Amino acid sequence: MKLYTKLYTKRGDAGETTTLAHASVPKDDTQVLAVGALDMLSAQLALLYEQMDDLERYAPAFSGERALLVDAMHDLLDMGTHVGAWQVLYSPHNPFYILWGTTVPLDMALKNDKYAFQGKYLPLERLEEHIDALCASTPPLAAFILCTGSTVGAHAHCARTACRQAESAVLAVVPKELRSGLEERDLLVLRTLNRLSDYLFALARAINHTLDRPETEHH
Repeated sequence: MKLYTKLYTKRGDAGETTTLAHASVPKDDTQVLAVGALDMLSAQLALLYEQMDDLERYAPAFSGERALLVDAMHDLLDMGTHVGAWQVLYSPHNPFYILWGTTVPLDMALKNDKYAFQGKYLPLERLEEHIDALCASTPPLAAFILCTGSTVGAHAHCARTACRQAESAVLAVVPKELRSGLEERDLLVLRTLNRLSDYLFALARAINHTLDRPETEHH
């Protein structure tokens, strides 16, 4: 006999939710917004993946790009776990930070090391290899371009802008005073998002050129 649990819990009806780092936070907390932005990006990548199905039949080389998008979605789930486990810690070994007129030590850490993002599905080196290959297949840019050309190419641009928004949302979680001291595993989150947006720009151009759909230059 199977037991079914209702999807809704009603615990968030008052505008509060939980993260891996905090038992209760408002749903407009920067940490919650960052995890939501990563989720939105993943959904955009999923839609792009599905739209590229016909393109793959037309140009089999794009099968590798579709596989990369799936790996990116896996990594975004891990990234959301990492960001959701971030917490501000107070430690006497860190520089002082003025909070509401009171001097307190401030530090940034993961609640548990097991939540650390590792980029195991899509390492930076693989992203950069794909970016270089896509750029080599398209003419050099001579001007800024609009996000036109084809429906699937335009959606690659939509995913790119969602990636930029996610990058900004994740950075907003980190107090400005701590950004220069982020650990490598935290920087990997930001580097991956930065490189993924570059990849999506290169992918959009490659898609349009493969479909022989001209880009619109901004004059």
